[in-house]
Amino acid sequence: MKYKDQKENEARLKADAIAKELPPFVRQFFMQEENHLAGMTLYSYASQLKTFFDFLRESNPYFGSKDVRTITTDDIAMLTDADIAEFLHDLRMPKKRNSNAGESVCSETTIMHYMVSLNRLFNYLAAHRYIKSNPVELIRRGRVKKKEIVYLERDEKQDLLETIETGEKLTERQQKFHDVKTSKRDTAICTIFLDTGIRVSELVGMNLNESILTSMA
Repeated sequence: MKYKDQKENEARLKADAIAKELPPFVRQFFMQEENHLAGMTLYSYASQLKTFFDFLRESNPYFGSKDVRTITTDDIAMLTDADIAEFLHDLRMPKKRNSNAGESVCSETTIMHYMVSLNRLFNYLAAHRYIKSNPVELIRRGRVKKKEIVYLERDEKQDLLETIETGEKLTERQQKFHDVKTSKRDTAICTIFLDTGIRVSELVGMNLNESILTSMA
């Protein structure tokens, strides 16, 4: 099995496992979405919706008395845009999240992703007339700052590759980790990154038998 297919299957299994811990209508939502969404997208939606339902149980006395799997569409129909705004506010507050060692806050980009997940779920519920309207649509979306693209000049790129290959310009401590035996591999990896801009996951999934190698001679 190809690496890409393996990761896709793993993501779908993880998403399904999380969905089973959520209310039945959320699992139904995923079953309708899974045929046109990638595994990692499903996993992202599942993780973010779980965070939302955990927040409801922790912050809302009504939901706190319920097992998450017993929450009904009638319960969800009581939520307003104020409840959604309170959840988004909580995401912006410093707190320990998942496996992070210390406290952190969610970036506006991450919060936008949460809003997309919630919006998709509430649109599904509204379309099936489980709720009258989608409260997420009443929330103004924040501005996401565009990240400045950082790139290397041609001479900087050449210096980097020469350092990887020869080990020169490395500190004494860095020299301990430089291995001539693996320098060709490391040079090839960095050259692919620099020339193509592919993601780490895409590089890891590359197989030699799927690559087209042409001689420069």
